[in-house]
Amino acid sequence: MTLLGGKYTSRNGDKSGVTGGNWNTAQYTQLKRLLREAQREMHKTRSEAARNGVNIPQSKWETVTVSY
Repeated sequence: MTLLGGKYTSRNGDKSGVTGGNWNTAQYTQLKRLLREAQREMHKTRSEAARNGVNIPQSKWETVTVSY
């Protein structure tokens, strides 16, 4: 998660990044909480669909982790 920023990896594997703003602890914590909540909803939706015979593939966003 970046605030209008980006993270880049060069062809030789060097990593660099830029941010467009500063995070404060409350914003970061809230965004992580909202991500976890969305992940729970994705899992719940997939589970309910599976019970009804519909297979929804798992999204890469359902298992993404955020560390700082």
